Amino acid sequence: MFRCMLAVAVGGVLATAGARGDDAKKESTKLEGTWTATSWKRGEGEMGKDKVATELAITKDAYEFPKGINRISSKGKLKIDAAKGTIDFTPEDGPAKGKTLLGIYKVEGDTLTLCFRSAGGERPKEFKTTDRNTVLATYEKKK
Repeated sequence: MFRCMLAVAVGGVLATAGARGDDAKKESTKLEGTWTATSWKRGEGEMGKDKVATELAITKDAYEFPKGINRISSKGKLKIDAAKGTIDFTPEDGPAKGKTLLGIYKVEGDTLTLCFRSAGGERPKEFKTTDRNTVLATYEKKK
């Protein structure tokens, strides 16, 4: 009897873990595609949609800024943890080449919000920027 109950409990835990894994996979898939920036804020400076003119292309494990104001790099590796809402950029070029920029993200409908710090900085805990080392950007999914 005990073995039967244990088997049922273990099966339930595995099914729940599998469902969470599927949810995380669906969440990270939401990020894939091309996004157009609607705002870009770094410290006190902010650029609105009419001036930011930046695109971000995301694939499963890579990113590229095909155009725009981005200065960290034009492309690199991407690590996403959908369960935690974290995103890490590792540029392949530019001043941060080979370093990791830690960030957080959220997707609400067709809006992506990113908040990340310069290489060597701690991961932001909330979606705000108070200094020049933290970027807060919003994007709309390109149709």
